[in-house]
Amino acid sequence: MAQSGNQRGTDTPDDPFEGQKGPPKRGRGRPPGRKNTTQPQPVLVQSQVSSLQLNDVATRSGKAMSSSSRPGSPEKPPGTPKRGKSINTRFKSNDLVIEYLEICNPPIFLLSIGQIRQQGHQIPEKVTELYELLRRVPRSNIPSILQETYNKEANTPQKSKEAPAEHDYLSPQMDPLDTKRLPYLKDFIDHILEVAEFNELAGTHEKQWGNIVCQMLNAFALWPEGKSIRPINIETTPIAPVDLRPKTHDGGNITGIQGESSKEGSSSVDVGDDRDGSISRMIDWAVALKVSRNEKSRVKRAFSRINSVALHSINQTLGSMSQCPMFLTLELKKINQAKDPRVQLAIWAAAGIKKQQMHKWDSSFPMPGITINGHVWELFIFFEVEGQIMMMGPFELGSTKDVNQAWQLLRKLYLLMKWGTEQYKQWFEENILAWADGMAQEDISLVDGSHD
Repeated sequence: MAQSGNQRGTDTPDDPFEGQKGPPKRGRGRPPGRKNTTQPQPVLVQSQVSSLQLNDVATRSGKAMSSSSRPGSPEKPPGTPKRGKSINTRFKSNDLVIEYLEICNPPIFLLSIGQIRQQGHQIPEKVTELYELLRRVPRSNIPSILQETYNKEANTPQKSKEAPAEHDYLSPQMDPLDTKRLPYLKDFIDHILEVAEFNELAGTHEKQWGNIVCQMLNAFALWPEGKSIRPINIETTPIAPVDLRPKTHDGGNITGIQGESSKEGSSSVDVGDDRDGSISRMIDWAVALKVSRNEKSRVKRAFSRINSVALHSINQTLGSMSQCPMFLTLELKKINQAKDPRVQLAIWAAAGIKKQQMHKWDSSFPMPGITINGHVWELFIFFEVEGQIMMMGPFELGSTKDVNQAWQLLRKLYLLMKWGTEQYKQWFEENILAWADGMAQEDISLVDGSHD
């Protein structure tokens, strides 16, 4: 038989790849000067090589067929660490639990009001006043003047709404809310409950739950008594300077995920400093007093006497929020989220108390903070006693799951806002403004020569 010009002689081996360093050359159309370096891959046919045969071969050779020794699985290099935690493993700052903060510097203790008293600590008078203010809110919170409206909404052919129970209504004599405002507040509560239900059923992102917080806080800012408060989003505001941050007990056994960040707007979660063991967290929201132009100028005049710019702040931040007197902070998580919002709230409050101590401001004054786990709102009261930071709580504020609980939440938030404009305002004047005026008085004494 005659051979074509493209065929080899009769000595061509049966295997077309034998004796070649690579696959056969391509036909016409292959770009000149390029080599195909791809190595041929053997094709395993199930009928020829089965998993049973592979296991049988491994058994006869005395070796078990592990996942790392199977075809296509890369072998682990020697010395590869085992998965899991070890006493020698530096754990990340996201692994922090609330109990670990007890051995930090300063130590932070989560205790109930009864536990604090059992340990013999004296609870400051202002802390007790705030606790009693919220404790006096009754269990029944729906205004009785709205009972007829709720019943009409429930008595529909669809019966899509359930009427509140009789014991959920508050008598008019005990209701401090303005009756003219009640129809608006009912519509607002209905809206909040609807949004919260949607968030739960749809499993929405945490920021969707944050919209509820934003609406609740800004609703009070629109009230006549709320004109002096300012809700602010601080989820990208880190604790600064780093000297204010709590430190681990050995000064460096916690490491962050991406290194420490002290720049405003850098991340929604600030991490610890690997070098000195400082721990930091950002929180979501705060409520601050509005500062007048006169008050702001008095504080700035005092800071002009301090050389370190890192101290030119009245709170535990630097940058755009540094001149905001915050009296309430909030940290939220969506439903069933693993991270504990109490840890972030505690670290933030500890830094605020350390700032107060740095300037010799009264650190026994209560610093309320709120955690929000989906529907549930809880309050913690922070204060310093005998060199330790107490995180007293939790105290139930309310919930966005139930009509009566939503009204209770609204009433207690209203009391907290009013407390901020009265009690905290007084603390702000007696501590921060008095300190600022004292610094300015030293300037005057130096000028007229009366300073010793």
